[in-house]
Amino acid sequence: MKLLKPTLSVIVLATVGFFGYKAFVKKSENEKEIVGSIRVEKEGTRLTELAPLAKITFADAAKAAEAAVPGSIVKGKLESEDHYLIYTFKIISPNKEWSEVSIDAGDAKVLEIEKGD
Repeated sequence: MKLLKPTLSVIVLATVGFFGYKAFVKKSENEKEIVGSIRVEKEGTRLTELAPLAKITFADAAKAAEAAVPGSIVKGKLESEDHYLIYTFKIISPNKEWSEVSIDAGDAKVLEIEKGD
């Protein structure tokens, strides 16, 4: 019985440590963190609070995304990711390949292009 308590404690601590680590890891090793020009301190901020912070328009961001990945924009939105304000666009290419393009809401720079199915 004396051996059971320390063993159980080690298992509990290892489990909490593993799942605690997983909860705080945001990106996999293959993904880089987004770094934009407009910092948003609070994740989950409402769009009505985010929109006035953007320095470029949705239309300008869409043009930048289409220049980076030729095709048709299917969906676009303003959001905060990794505490930075970005526009995200889903684009389908003429050969039916999907991409997600992240554009900086401050200067229209392409921050990330993710290829999908």
